[in-house]
Amino acid sequence: MDWKRFKTIIILALILINVFLGVYLMRIKLSDNKVNRETRMDVISVLKEGNINLSEKTFPENRKTYSACYVTRALEKDEAFLKKLSGEGGQYKVTDEVFEILRAEKEEIDLSEEGVRNALRKFMKDCGIYEEIYKEEKIEISEGAVLASFILSYDDCEFFDSFIDFVVTHEGIKKITGKNIIKAEEELSSYEDSLMPIEGIIISLPNHFKPEKSVSVKEISFGYYLGKSAGVYKSVLALPVWEIKFEDGNSIYYDARNGSVIKM
Repeated sequence: MDWKRFKTIIILALILINVFLGVYLMRIKLSDNKVNRETRMDVISVLKEGNINLSEKTFPENRKTYSACYVTRALEKDEAFLKKLSGEGGQYKVTDEVFEILRAEKEEIDLSEEGVRNALRKFMKDCGIYEEIYKEEKIEISEGAVLASFILSYDDCEFFDSFIDFVVTHEGIKKITGKNIIKAEEELSSYEDSLMPIEGIIISLPNHFKPEKSVSVKEISFGYYLGKSAGVYKSVLALPVWEIKFEDGNSIYYDARNGSVIKM
C-alpha cells in the first residue's frame, strides 16, 4: 500500500469534514438569527400600530440570566446616619425620598479631580456608605467649586433610581443630594435568576402606554430598580428591569423576570 497516498487521502477527508461542519454550523446560526429577526419585526409592527416607533437597531442584546442582589438601604428615619452625613452644625431633610444635606464643617480639600475623588470616597466609607459599589459618573470642576456624581452599579449594570451628588469647595463638602443610598452594614448577597426575553416584554408596551401621537423609543437598557422605601432598611431585593426610554425624555420600567410594569 502507498502510505504517502493514504495519508494524503485521510488529510483531505478531514479537511472536507471540517468544511462541511463549518457550513452546517453557520447555517444553524443564520437560521437562528432569521427567526430572531422575524420575531423582532413582528414586535416592531405591533408597536407601530400603537403609535410607538422602534428601530430594529434599538433592540438590546438579550439576557437569559442575571445576578439578583440584596442591598441595605438607608431611610429618612435613620437619624444617626443623617447626622453623620451632616456633620457638626449641618442640616438635613428628606423630600420624596431624596436626601438633601447641607454641611457647615470646614475641611481643606484639593480641588483636583484626583483630590476630590479620593476625599469623597473616604468620606463615603467613613459615613458607612457602601462606596465600593458606587461608580463615578462625573466630576465637573468649575471656578472655586466641584460637582461630583456617583451612581450605584452592580455587575456592570446601573441602578436607575439611586445616586449621590456632592458639591465641594476648598472649605470641604458643602452639599450632598442622594436617593436610595446603600449602607455597608453587611456584605452584598446575590444569586443567579432567569429572565424573560425582551421581545416578550416590550410587545405589551401599547397596553400600558398609549400616546395620542407618534413617539419613538430612544434606548432600551437593562439595570436595577430599588423603588420606594418599605419602612425598614434591612436587605432589599434590587429588581432587574428593562428601562424603555423615549425621545421625549420619558421612561417606563418593566420587571425583567415577568414583564410587569414597575414604574411609568
